[in-house]
Amino acid sequence: KSRKKKNNNSTAVKQIKFKENIFSDIHEKMSKDEVNSNDLLKVQSIALDLELFENAYLAPVVHKQIISALKMNFSTRLFAESTLDIISSGEAISKVDKKFQDALLKIQIDFLRCDCNERPFCECLQRGISYYIINQRLNGKDPIDISNALLKEYQIQTYPGDIFSWLDAYVRNLDAIRRIAKAFGKKEIVQVSEKLMKIVESGK
Repeated sequence: KSRKKKNNNSTAVKQIKFKENIFSDIHEKMSKDEVNSNDLLKVQSIALDLELFENAYLAPVVHKQIISALKMNFSTRLFAESTLDIISSGEAISKVDKKFQDALLKIQIDFLRCDCNERPFCECLQRGISYYIINQRLNGKDPIDISNALLKEYQIQTYPGDIFSWLDAYVRNLDAIRRIAKAFGKKEIVQVSEKLMKIVESGK
């Protein structure tokens, strides 16, 4: 079955709440005022709405432990409904090794503390992982670093090539936002888009 959609009326509010955590350690080239500006929030939200990161998987060792413990199969794709259902289950979490329990609980704490009616089948986890990747890149991390960090912190497996491709698409989306903003005379949006593009492209 297809994933249920999040309540549209609350989408913008939840996106802004996420920013307080995701951009707490922003790149030094972006001032605190820029980080907290509505323009940055707006550009980030629009760019992510155009394309969220999709290619994330539950680490094989965790996946195998849960399958063995629960005697049932489910997708390795992190954002699949079957996976979201199981990793949100206290029973499933209690069946894995302690270090994996900590990683699964950290996913709940960092990305799924939302009040969406559809939780955990909302987009909050996917959006949170996407923000995480962008934040890591803004702080100078390359796709290999980001992939390693996701595995270490959350037992989430990603491939550097997929992260690179998504960041490339993200820059193209920022450029589209920049061009549209320029056509409508939105100078602040143009400036924020250009700065984000430069940092995401170069990592510095």
